[in-house]
Amino acid sequence: MLIRYRAMIPLMYLILLIVHLGSKALLLVHPVAKSGVATARLGSAFVLALLAMLLIGFVLSILNKSNPPEAASLSNLPVKGL
Repeated sequence: MLIRYRAMIPLMYLILLIVHLGSKALLLVHPVAKSGVATARLGSAFVLALLAMLLIGFVLSILNKSNPPEAASLSNLPVKGL
């Protein structure tokens, strides 16, 4: 069975989201002692930005990207010779 690459993009985003949210859940169950360094805030901001990009990418990948009706009807017109 041939699976198109473009059809796998939403699955890739979904797997990345599951891994990311699973690691967050694991940190809630088994917390790690924090050092209190200021760079920890920068790291958490990066992780939140990554999560936001994953969510946006997933939503955009599952949206229907069909051709607008005007463009589809124009492409079906017969071409007249010179």
